[in-house]
Amino acid sequence: MLEMGEPVPIVQLARQVIESAGYHVRADDNPDGDIAIDIIGLRPGEKMEEELTLTDELITTRHQKIFCARETVLSEIKVAAFMRGLRQAVAAGDEAAARLVLATLGRGLWPRGHRP
Repeated sequence: MLEMGEPVPIVQLARQVIESAGYHVRADDNPDGDIAIDIIGLRPGEKMEEELTLTDELITTRHQKIFCARETVLSEIKVAAFMRGLRQAVAAGDEAAARLVLATLGRGLWPRGHRP
């Protein structure tokens, strides 16, 4: 995992790209600008933040800005059991059972107190 520094708001990044290309942002305080930035909201499936690890436990390496993440894993037996349960629920057309299997899988992956 790489140390990426502080998060940058996407609006700030858009402004920097527009201005570095020699254009001006069109806004209320600059109606004659070249390019407007429109905030349209999230589309289905988009997230406000990206999480790269399930835990915050990072292990240092010999490189100052490169880390390793120590993640909790499920055994092959548990994964096979989850897959079998999910297949059975889907084959039966039982949405509630499928959701229950997926929720159970999620509880197995997320550390205590760190659910999205």
